[in-house]
Amino acid sequence: MQDGNTNASAVENTQRECYLRAREIAINQGLTITVYYPNGGIKAVINPRNKGEEESKCFITTSCVKYFELKDDCYELETLRKFRDKYLLKSNKGRKLVSQYYEIAPALVRQLESSPNKKKLFKRVFTDIQASCKAIEEKNYEEAREIYKNAVSRLFNYFKSV
Repeated sequence: MQDGNTNASAVENTQRECYLRAREIAINQGLTITVYYPNGGIKAVINPRNKGEEESKCFITTSCVKYFELKDDCYELETLRKFRDKYLLKSNKGRKLVSQYYEIAPALVRQLESSPNKKKLFKRVFTDIQASCKAIEEKNYEEAREIYKNAVSRLFNYFKSV
């Protein structure tokens, strides 16, 4: 179902058939779709620009983790995934922020990973990620959101000016 649409775009018999049909519709109509677990956590994001392949769900953090050779289940990724699923996705404002992030983050990661200044940029972003995780630990959720949001905005503005 598209945002703002009250009618289903398709009805299928199984979850797998539904997933495949949603993927097909997304690719054909140039839409990005988000597949959720029953608990509200994000299972997959499918972007037609990537030929319908599923994308990582913590784009910038995942890129930083790979750069610093940490595991996919490291503290930072696990903390931010839980924060997204248990806090951000529970409100309209948070869902909108996550959706906006999913629109811009893949391009930011491509630019970040190919930047001649990537060492400095990764270090700065990872410092912000760690500060956001610390705020989450302290249950300062709005502060954590702002720290991460500002880190993404700084990257966006940096690459916009380059």
